[in-house]
Amino acid sequence: MDYKQLFNFQYDDNARMTTFGGVFFDRASDADFRACAFERLKFFRPGVDHFRIRAPKPALREIAHLERQLPLAQGANLDFGPMPHKDANDYIELYRYLPTFAPIDLI
Repeated sequence: MDYKQLFNFQYDDNARMTTFGGVFFDRASDADFRACAFERLKFFRPGVDHFRIRAPKPALREIAHLERQLPLAQGANLDFGPMPHKDANDYIELYRYLPTFAPIDLI
């Protein structure tokens, strides 16, 4: 068996946190592992370097406003609405990987 680290995340959630993970696979499957091209992922970290997650802080309404526009068409401009651009950009960088929640009203 072989192990390859894929990510090493650091973030603050009222405390400094680290999450890392990877893949265990049979050495005979190395070509299959390489074919996955994990190195193309922005957050790929095979060693001690970390990917710093800046947790976005937009409200649900702000998130919905952004997500109606994402993914952004090439050359299109994003309407940030009332939220600070930094918060919006932090969210946009990670939105593909965040869990999705849908508010529902039950009668």
